[in-house]
Amino acid sequence: MGPRQIYVGILVLFGMIATVYPLYASPMQTCERPLTVRVAETYIPFSFRNEKGAAAGKDIALISQTMDDLGCEVRFVFLPWKRALLELEQGHLDILPSASITSERQVYALFSQPYRNEVSGLVVRKEDEGRFLIQTVEDIILYDMKLGHVRGAYRGELFEQFQKLPGAPMQLTDVSISEIGFNLLLNKRIDGLVGIPAVTLAHAEKLGIVGKLMAHPFLFGSDPIHLMYSRQTISQKLVDRIDGVLSRSIRTSFYQELYGLDALEPSPEN
Repeated sequence: MGPRQIYVGILVLFGMIATVYPLYASPMQTCERPLTVRVAETYIPFSFRNEKGAAAGKDIALISQTMDDLGCEVRFVFLPWKRALLELEQGHLDILPSASITSERQVYALFSQPYRNEVSGLVVRKEDEGRFLIQTVEDIILYDMKLGHVRGAYRGELFEQFQKLPGAPMQLTDVSISEIGFNLLLNKRIDGLVGIPAVTLAHAEKLGIVGKLMAHPFLFGSDPIHLMYSRQTISQKLVDRIDGVLSRSIRTSFYQELYGLDALEPSPEN
């Protein structure tokens, strides 16, 4: 067999492999398979693992009903936040709830319309009430206040500004799970936990330590949040279809009762 015949044979072989194992799959226009959705372990009351080990929470209820109305199946997957971001970027995860839109994420992700509000702030030790009189993010630096937060979690533009201040990185400790953050806080290794105070305190109540903690009055802000989709697996057409169902859901009493103070107000656009 001559060199030309070998070359042609290699091309044919690669063509056969590409046919059986496509190098790139097109993003789904419809729900061609069950969609994988990230679930947090302890993001009470929005997303958590219940006593039976199953996915539960307000976000899970809304997503389940939305996808059921659309005729789509879902598969819930428990993942830490940072791992979920990586899995979504690589196309191994389809949907990540409770996400804020950032320019970095828009490179590899699409976003739904807003589906609820989220308030970002601090939880501190109750014994420290009145100790940190914070009115601006600069005050956090002045108090040399040590904070725990989940790296990669977006907590609003004000917290982004804080992280860019000189000395701020030295005051931040990466906290991967709530239990670690609580231990650091109660043992006075940090002075506050950055996050969603209602969520943090709900988890503290479950652990029996809520009496030792309180929400600090200073807030980083209140922002609408979204479902975040992998660009590798979900098309804009499918995002638009899901948005159509979400728009109708926001008008229902089920949605308003589900989210209460965190619910969006129905508008002419919804």
